[in-house]
Amino acid sequence: MNSQLNLNQMHSKILEWLSYSREKILNFNQFSIDTKSNDKDLVTTVDKTIEADFKDFIQNNFPDHQILGEESYASFEANDSPFLWVIDPIDGTANFVKMRQDYCVMLAFFIKQEPQLSYIYDIYNNHLYYAIKGQGVFRNDRQLAKPQLCSIDESFVSIDRLRTDDSSLLNKIDQGAFDLRYLGCSGLDGARVLEGKFAVFVNPKGGPWDYAPFILMAQELDLKLCAWSGERLDLSGYSDFFLGRLEVYQELFN
Repeated sequence: MNSQLNLNQMHSKILEWLSYSREKILNFNQFSIDTKSNDKDLVTTVDKTIEADFKDFIQNNFPDHQILGEESYASFEANDSPFLWVIDPIDGTANFVKMRQDYCVMLAFFIKQEPQLSYIYDIYNNHLYYAIKGQGVFRNDRQLAKPQLCSIDESFVSIDRLRTDDSSLLNKIDQGAFDLRYLGCSGLDGARVLEGKFAVFVNPKGGPWDYAPFILMAQELDLKLCAWSGERLDLSGYSDFFLGRLEVYQELFN
């Protein structure tokens, strides 16, 4: 199952599903909105529909695969299958509701906890970031180069200040960064790091679906993805996380 040939075949199927999902999302003219942990933590019928569609797609094509989804996380029960998909059907739901842009679909596939395929799909702009293990990271048809090294005093730093209570970290960023930029969408904030537009994305609390695609992409681009403590992220629950060059991690956290 984890041969390069089969990963490429799986990739082709995922591209078909993502194309179908984009059309479906863009054609949602009316949808209901609910809240989860607080009144700014939104979920819509679009989130739930796309996740349900993905589960149907996986069940039909890969019936022995597990799915960990943001909207069904509370009911997730792991089994003995080594194959796991992680999905955030609409990352940046508030942006989707308020602006209809700066949101994405996030997907990642693992075999025995090792990343094999990753996808971040900017629906509004039709930009697909993806990685196949051992083949690099792409935006649409263009392969991304390893981001150049630069210190934070020359760079944009992405962080959600409202949810960050680490005053020492905030002081380092305020005093050292060229400036701050935050899109409110983990997938797209992180994609700016992949492209070298942001030096770092620092998230104070993300679920596995917020960082799962970056595990493979960081490996392919020689970037550091870890908890703020430096520990490895393992899909077991919520965690703060850092995405950027190792040298930038040392600049902020050492």
